Amino acid sequence: MKSFFAAGGALLWWMSGLSLFMSFFSAGTFVVWGSIAYSSGWVAITIQTTMCIAGVLIGFFIAPKWQKTKALTAAEFITDRLGTALKKFTPTYFY
Repeated sequence: MKSFFAAGGALLWWMSGLSLFMSFFSAGTFVVWGSIAYSSGWVAITIQTTMCIAGVLIGFFIAPKWQKTKALTAAEFITDRLGTALKKFTPTYFY
C-alpha cells in the first residue's frame, strides 16, 4: 500500500506535490469551469481561488500532522484521529 500511495517514500516532497497538482486537471477543469466562468462570471474565479487558499492552508497545517501519524490514506487518518465509530458517517469512497 505504501508503494502505491506514497511511492514507497522515494519521491521528494515537491514531486509528490506536483503529481497531486496535475491530478486535479481533467476535461472538467477546462470545460466545466470554463462554462461556469462564462455563465456566472466571478463565481468560478471565487470558487477556484478559495480551493487554492484551502490547499495552501492544508499544506501548512494539516499535512504536517498527517505525516506524523504515518497514515497513508484519508480513511486511515480519519480512523486513527477520530475512531472507528466515525466510519458510519464518512463517504464510502474513502474505503
